[in-house]
Amino acid sequence: MAFVTTSEPKRPTLRMVAERAGVSVATASRTLTGNSSIAAPTKAKVMAAVEELGYEGQARHRKAAPVVGLVTPSLRNLVTVGVVAGVEDASREAGSWTIATVTDGDPERERSSLAAMLDDDRIAGVVVIGGTHLDPGREKALASTLRSNDKPVVFCGRSLPDPLPLIEAGAMVVDYDNVGGAVAAVSMLIDRGHRRIGLVRGPETFSTSIQRSRGYELALEQAGIELDPELVRAGPRSSTGGWQGAKEILAAHPEVTAFFGDSDDLALGVYKAAADLGRTDLSVVGFDDSPVGGYLQPALTTVHMPWQELGRRATRLVQGQETWRPELGPIVVGTHLVLRDSVTTVVNPG
Repeated sequence: MAFVTTSEPKRPTLRMVAERAGVSVATASRTLTGNSSIAAPTKAKVMAAVEELGYEGQARHRKAAPVVGLVTPSLRNLVTVGVVAGVEDASREAGSWTIATVTDGDPERERSSLAAMLDDDRIAGVVVIGGTHLDPGREKALASTLRSNDKPVVFCGRSLPDPLPLIEAGAMVVDYDNVGGAVAAVSMLIDRGHRRIGLVRGPETFSTSIQRSRGYELALEQAGIELDPELVRAGPRSSTGGWQGAKEILAAHPEVTAFFGDSDDLALGVYKAAADLGRTDLSVVGFDDSPVGGYLQPALTTVHMPWQELGRRATRLVQGQETWRPELGPIVVGTHLVLRDSVTTVVNPG
């Protein structure tokens, strides 16, 4: 005797609605949450798809409790705190509030925290802050987590060499111009006559450090200066990492006249190495514009990142108040140099 089994039909998802209507998931989400910027023809297509598919979704939950989930690596780092402040400001202005979880930089805790927030009916969308250590397996698991839910997710300050897999999985990405900021910093050193420029950077696999190191390399390339791997040290993104890296470089190459640190913490370590070695001639540039930089002696020249603007824009994307166009890739927020006293001019560059 033959038995016929039937499976329960798949519950319609927001992604299915978007595909039926021929729009992005973000546009479908904004339509269903009553965003006034959606054009009437687009709204009609989305609502028709909702009717055809019998989609119910979580719109009622989102309107009743407009909560933004926040996944952050730390609440001690001043840069991260600035981004969190931007998320809080934008949420409050929209009548929302936030639920935050701290991962201490652990990628698996980040993924599991994101999954938990996506399953929480109180939460309308999630902002994930900070860079990550690149790992194909983890990125694949993260993309799978994203595909399992229809809520908007924004990765904020994640400088991925290739953000396309996350975008294809439905995420939005907003980031600093890390490459451009690093190019500006190193080009300024070159314009001031420096030719032997050391780089102290974060770990080889850390996404933000990869982008800022690329900016260092591009600036040298544009100036016709050959990259010397001996002048580059990767290590912890901390003052200790900068101190150790700069000491190693200077021990082998005392002709170095300047350093670029891919964070202000790393640059602070260069200051300590210079003091230990009696090198009063070194020029140093950082990246972050953390408040402590202005109080160093000499005051640190650095790359300013608009932390709060990044957090605000990420939150506006989650809330559907800003348009996301996945075909254009990540939204990039500009950086600029803050010129202080830590760079001198080489009179007769070699």
